[in-house]
Amino acid sequence: MQTDQAKLSRYLQAGSPIWCFLATCQKPFLGTCIHANDGHFYCSQACAEDSERVRPSAKVEQFKPRKK
Repeated sequence: MQTDQAKLSRYLQAGSPIWCFLATCQKPFLGTCIHANDGHFYCSQACAEDSERVRPSAKVEQFKPRKK
């Protein structure tokens, strides 16, 4: 008998970030966050748009999630 496993969300796959990815913001998430097209999480739509406007083609180093 095979059990269905719950699909892991992108939020959890990204290492469950707890603050805005935008370097000039870094505010903690207050119950919700925005997942932008760049694969990162932001505290608001405004921060997601700012990130896209500031560096649309910037290369950001991706870190692996912490080991638990």
